[in-house]
Amino acid sequence: MMQLRAGVIEDINAIAELILKHEPNQWNYVPEDEIRQHVNKITTGETFAVVAEQDSLIIGAVTYKIGLYYPQYQPEDRQNCLHGYLAEAVVYRDYVGKGIGTMLLQAAIESLWKKGVQEVYAMRHADNLPSRRMMQKCNMAVIDEFPDPARRQFGSQRTAVTRIVLPDASS
Repeated sequence: MMQLRAGVIEDINAIAELILKHEPNQWNYVPEDEIRQHVNKITTGETFAVVAEQDSLIIGAVTYKIGLYYPQYQPEDRQNCLHGYLAEAVVYRDYVGKGIGTMLLQAAIESLWKKGVQEVYAMRHADNLPSRRMMQKCNMAVIDEFPDPARRQFGSQRTAVTRIVLPDASS
């Protein structure tokens, strides 16, 4: 039976290997050094993760952070407020299409909301239909799209920025 849980330090290698093995495709920008550095920051609390586990195997993961990554997209009165950034979302190939990615994304958004975050952002290749559908199911909407040929070498070569605005958790 599959379960969702917070990623912990002991999961770092499994999460990195899952991302590096199952995320690369024409739509995703997956530089190994950057991925390993990002996932290793679970040890310092700079990066968080939620994982899907089945029979002691991590079959999916979403990594996320809290910071000031997109102040230009923040509402004017919240430009200096911390917000969430969904960094990596990956599901083991044998489990794709079963809704696991959406469940992981929803769990990460819920975790960010519980930490007091109101805006959550993610970037994806503008042409990546599975990522678009997953984000739409989580009520994330595209708020910007821009040319990004250094990271997006196929299709339109554009990056889409998506966002969900959550209710104030303190209310």
